[in-house]
Formats: sequence, structure tokens, C-alpha cells
Amino acid sequence: MKKLFISILMSIALLVSSGNLLEKIDQNNKCIEDQKMTVSMIIKDNAGSQTQKKLMLFQKGDNKRLVFFVQPSNDNGIGFLSLPNNEMYMYLPAYSTIKKIASHVRNSSFAGTDFSYEDMEIVNYSDMYNYTIKSETDSTFELELLLKEGQISQYKSIIMEIGKSLYYPIKIGYYNKAGKHIKTLINSEITVINNYVYAKQAKMTNESSGSMSIMNISDVQINTGLSDDFFTTRTLERGL
Repeated sequence: MKKLFISILMSIALLVSSGNLLEKIDQNNKCIEDQKMTVSMIIKDNAGSQTQKKLMLFQKGDNKRLVFFVQPSNDNGIGFLSLPNNEMYMYLPAYSTIKKIASHVRNSSFAGTDFSYEDMEIVNYSDMYNYTIKSETDSTFELELLLKEGQISQYKSIIMEIGKSLYYPIKIGYYNKAGKHIKTLINSEITVINNYVYAKQAKMTNESSGSMSIMNISDVQINTGLSDDFFTTRTLERGL
């Protein structure tokens, strides 16, 4: 009991001394007006075969995101729109149809990748999760995030490693409602442009199947003047 009490006191002391780390992480998406980037994606199955996709990603503030596939040719024009309040849409040019993504399928695979629809949203961790500090080194914090009551996510808990210098996630382990470790995201080649931090590579691994999807980020542009009107279903249907 004494050891447990000391452990709790140490956790509280760490939390107080370091401030709200989730707010510091979230601040990165609030420090710029907008951004656009090119994403080259490699999808590998557990047998070693792979496919490649290329897409354009646009973001406004910390709650609007628009994605268009440009390669391969049979994916060209497929679009994804994420708006506040968990509102998501998918456009499939083959059917000329805009589909609203229901909350119960947010954990489904995004266009055949190891990223889900939910993973493609912008996450404000401080709104969705409470956290404790599991461990600390000179350069990193390891956090345990628990989903707040009333929040909707396929991930009941998250184990996150962040760097102290930039407060950016380096490694994220995702756990489902049963407590099973289902996916791991590793961010590498962390880069800073005009105080905005991003990873040039993000690798998501499915812990059950062994498949993985790797996003390679390039051509990042920030504060280009994207309007709110760009992030609409009209743009989704019209395409680039």
C-alpha cells in the first residue's frame, strides 16, 4: 500500500511539473492557419508484397482535413473530407457518389491501408483523453492516455512516447476496448518548418496481421490561404 501511495504521488508530481503535455502536443496544429502536402504511401502485407498510392492532403486549422488520391489511376479522384464533430465524407468517382461515413465504421480501413478513417482525422488529444506519465528519460516522456467519458473512439487507451524538445509523438501504441494492442504508429524524420512540426515518415503497423502502411511526406506548404469554403462536399465532388 505504501509503495502504491508513493507511486501515485510521483505520477501527480510529474503531471504538475510538466504542465498539460497533451495541450502542448495539440498546440502544433494551432500554430499555423493551413497546410498542404504530398503523401506517397507504401502498403505491405505480411507476405512482403506491396502496393503504392499517392495522395494530396490539405488541412485548415486543427479540425478540417481534405484528402485526394492521385495515383494509381484507378484510385484517382477518390476523396476524403473530415470536419468538426466527427463528420466525415468519402467521394467515389466511379459511382459519382458522396458517402457520409457513419460513426460505427470509423475504425474501418481507409482505402485499403492500415490507417482507419479515424486515423485520418486531426486528433485533439487533450479534448479526447486524460493521461498519466508512465516513465520519463532525459529526452522523452511515455504517456498513457485513457479515453474520456462521452468521447467516441475505437481506441480506449493509447501508449504514447513524445520528445521533450518538440512535444511531438514519436511512437503511439493503440489499444481497443478489450485492452488489446492492435496497431502501432512510428513517426520518424521529425522536421520543423516555421515552428510547425511534422514527421516526414509515418509507419502504421497492424499488430495482428503484420501488415503495414508507410506514409512519406513531401512538398509541405503552410499558410497558403486555404479558405473554409475549400473544405466542403462541393470540393470533394469537384476534385482537384
